[in-house]
Amino acid sequence: MNAKKLNLIKTLKLISETAVLFLLTSCQGQQSIFNQAGPESVAVIKLWWILFGVSSFVFIIVFLFLIFPFFKTSKNTPKNSDLNSWFYAGIIATIFILIGIVFTTFKFSSNFISFRNEHIDIEIVGKRWWWEVIYYNNRGEVLFKTANEIHIPVGKAVRFRLSTDNVIHSFWIPALGGKADMTPGHINHLWLQSDKVGVFRGQCAEYC
Repeated sequence: MNAKKLNLIKTLKLISETAVLFLLTSCQGQQSIFNQAGPESVAVIKLWWILFGVSSFVFIIVFLFLIFPFFKTSKNTPKNSDLNSWFYAGIIATIFILIGIVFTTFKFSSNFISFRNEHIDIEIVGKRWWWEVIYYNNRGEVLFKTANEIHIPVGKAVRFRLSTDNVIHSFWIPALGGKADMTPGHINHLWLQSDKVGVFRGQCAEYC
């Protein structure tokens, strides 16, 4: 084996070891998406695994095409007709993969709780460095206001009304569900539910 191929193999080994270490360290902690505590987070992680599998498959295929010339022993120059067939095949495969990703994303991103279900309303107002939390009763009247710490019952859907009075924020509780942007002058809604007792840390996933 010549030095060029040996260096390539060493580089690939280093990249793979670094990637595995990075993935393992990011799967731990209170704010990990793998710490599932509700139906919304289960849907998110299912979508994540599907997208991860498709992306990994595409990466491996492209990677094999990139390293193939390093191990090719034949000196024959490929014909343009051969290259064209692979080019069109790649375009068709890409279109089908993207269509599949779009439909899968819509399927898992749809509201997991019906609007007809009884729910609890909590309003979150994004501040520059903190969250204002406003609790409402069944008649839509304000019960009380607090900051940062949110308490919700187990097994009941909670509708979060998200807004901000300054910059763009992104409300995220990884163990309970996906992210939702908080944009000035606009109100977004996010439905979350916790199926077990615990403390689930959240954060602003925006450079606010």
